[in-house]
Amino acid sequence: MIRHRPWTRIALSAALSAACVANAAPDTFEDYTAVPIDQVLPANLLRSADFSLGTHASADDGFYRFAVATEHGQYDVTSLAMLRRRLHEIVTIAHWHPAAGDRRVEWERKPGGRRGVGSEDVVDILADPVTTAAHLLDNLQYNLVATLSPGAAREERAATDNSEPPAATPAPDPHRRNVAARLGVDVYSSNPALQNLLDRLAREHSGGERTNTFSPLIRDIFAEPAFGTGVLQQRVESRLKNTPSEDVNADVLATLAGLGVAAPERIGFLTHRAYTPRTRLYVATYLDLLADVDHVERLLEATLAARTEADALAYVAYLRMLAYFQVTEGGLRAVVTKHRFPTLATVDGDAVLALPLDYLAWTSAVSEAAGAMHDIRTAAALGRFIVVLAGHTTPRAQQAFAARGIEVYSRYSY
Repeated sequence: MIRHRPWTRIALSAALSAACVANAAPDTFEDYTAVPIDQVLPANLLRSADFSLGTHASADDGFYRFAVATEHGQYDVTSLAMLRRRLHEIVTIAHWHPAAGDRRVEWERKPGGRRGVGSEDVVDILADPVTTAAHLLDNLQYNLVATLSPGAAREERAATDNSEPPAATPAPDPHRRNVAARLGVDVYSSNPALQNLLDRLAREHSGGERTNTFSPLIRDIFAEPAFGTGVLQQRVESRLKNTPSEDVNADVLATLAGLGVAAPERIGFLTHRAYTPRTRLYVATYLDLLADVDHVERLLEATLAARTEADALAYVAYLRMLAYFQVTEGGLRAVVTKHRFPTLATVDGDAVLALPLDYLAWTSAVSEAAGAMHDIRTAAALGRFIVVLAGHTTPRAQQAFAARGIEVYSRYSY
């Protein structure tokens, strides 16, 4: 198992500056390693007949980690964003799981493989390698999954974690996309138990066995707040529901090309294992809202550092916060660093750093990073240093940042 990368140390220290300013006097750091679960999640999300959460969440390098027990297996989940998604999947699986005597999941289906590019289309590879890469990627995912024997593999490995890159899933057909949209789940999810459910419901739906049995009252109580008014999110989700994945990838490529991203980076992003068509589309959508920022292509380059599914969600959150800043505050002018989470400058001469972390506690790494922020501000002749954070700061960290002239806005855009 690949351990999740230490994002706090990377994002706030090495990613910001090679040098760190030493504190003039010894600092008092927090021992922030385990947090009662009721301090992390609201009360209405803590208990369910469908899952059981541990009494504490472990805190490690800016992200919370959770152990979730269910009837179909144990989930090891990194980050609040991933937990919200998994809990909705777990509740959905429990609601739609067949009764013990009615396990009609059929695995004898033998889907045909799909050749990505025929020999007569070799000229297309040379003329348009980016689009061809998108087509090949979708078909490679389809053939890998369709060739395996999914019954045993998926049933035995019902639960999942997100410390590894997500496994490839077949390009979903319209029935599968429609079922997933009506259930409010991600059709590209790496959760094998959810993919089992979507297999069954999509077959029933396509065969006419299930028509109006989905409740119109289904809603995701675990979902994070929508971006702004929610219109943009509705548009993206509608596109994902009604569009084949190869067309979604084509949309992403067109957006990235329009932003001036070079072909190697576009191909690298399109074929990156940590991303799915869904997360790619969100990345491209938020980047498009930042189109007027100089060197915006550096933000896409930064996303290539993702290694896991949780990393990919973190980069979606990173770009969401920057896009929200641009839409509500305005004035983002240029990307001024080239690191995992680049810093941006505003037209007023301020520095803005978005951090998609669950929390910031006052640790030695964060203290060093605060010094690195000072270095950036000095080197680029910037004024205020603003940190927009997806999660929260501890009182100790908030006090320490304020003493150093760094403004931190918690739960930004959330």
